[in-house]
Amino acid sequence: MPAKTYCANKTPAERMRSYRQRQRRQWRSVRIEISAVEIDALMKRRYLDPKNRDDLTAIGEAATAFISDALFGV
Repeated sequence: MPAKTYCANKTPAERMRSYRQRQRRQWRSVRIEISAVEIDALMKRRYLDPKNRDDLTAIGEAATAFISDALFGV
């Protein structure tokens, strides 16, 4: 699973390290819009713990895991 990329509290050096790490791994960062219904679906499928419903990092990780499983047939 990708490193957490939410960077509001990171220093410029930490952001640069994260950027370079993503480049080495050939990862791309994308921004998506997700509805409350989709968040509910992630919780129903157990990708997201209900207590993390409002945690943007947890939602991002859950969406990443779901997409990965959907693409690779897990």
